[in-house]
Amino acid sequence: MYLQALMSLVAIAALATAWLDANALTVRAQARHTAARYAALGLERAQQELIASLGAQIAGGVFANFSEPQAPPPQPACASPQTAGTGVCPLQITVSVSLDGQSSSSDGAPNVTAASAQRQTLVAETRVAATLRASVRNFGGEVLATATRRVVARTFGVPPYAAISSADEAAPQASPNADFAGTCDGSTCGADNRIRAFARCDDPTRSGRCAGVPLQPVDDFRSPAWRDGGAQTSGWSR
Repeated sequence: MYLQALMSLVAIAALATAWLDANALTVRAQARHTAARYAALGLERAQQELIASLGAQIAGGVFANFSEPQAPPPQPACASPQTAGTGVCPLQITVSVSLDGQSSSSDGAPNVTAASAQRQTLVAETRVAATLRASVRNFGGEVLATATRRVVARTFGVPPYAAISSADEAAPQASPNADFAGTCDGSTCGADNRIRAFARCDDPTRSGRCAGVPLQPVDDFRSPAWRDGGAQTSGWSR
């Protein structure tokens, strides 16, 4: 009788341990799932950092050989700003951006073509390839999730200065990952969807002189070869 009771206690203890282990695994799986979602959001932040950095450099007079954006400090990953402000947020997001190639640079052997780039003097379009990375860690520094996206951005000497042209990784629908503009000249590939440049008549010294004067095309399309860091994917639009 005593032996049977002892065996029952052992069985109950084993079942309890198994339940706790299963419960711990469930919690851990949920944590990793949540971390993966935050990592995806981290890529959106990294993309914003890239565009903001390129735009700031161009606005400051830099039009080639762009510098990589400085990595921002880790940010808490919480469901709400209120939770983040309490200092008890269990996860942190770290993002980084590395530039893999630029059409304005001669570094490395070219492997792609920047088709139909608008090189009119004021627009001065270039292409920039970059890799975006995001990681999510817990309090102990353990990496729970990572995410990577490779993108190509177009830069311009006039606002909006920079825009994402294409990406190799699916993103939320609200993300500006669709091709900012095309490369088709309308001859054999459909409608002309290139970036166009026009001159507008403006003579403040003679009133009415420009009335009715149409915009004049001043396009300067070129297709320079450049190196994008070997990130070429057949489904990308460049």
